[in-house]
Amino acid sequence: MAEEKKTWEDLSIEESFDYLDQVLARLENKDSSLEDSFAAYQEGTLVIKAINDKIDAVDRKVQILDAQGQTSDLTLSK
Repeated sequence: MAEEKKTWEDLSIEESFDYLDQVLARLENKDSSLEDSFAAYQEGTLVIKAINDKIDAVDRKVQILDAQGQTSDLTLSK
């Protein structure tokens, strides 16, 4: 069975930052056309938004400690 290829949307936060570094390298390539640079810029902004969404999701899962020492998840709504 062939392994399914991940898209940048399926990556972990760390993998997303690595992918963003690759996009940045494409932007910094002086041989890239204006169209390629613009496409890389657009892709980079989508990756940054996905990273922010993932960080926000983690941030909403803050654990709280109650009076008896038990922990529970605190889920904040947007």
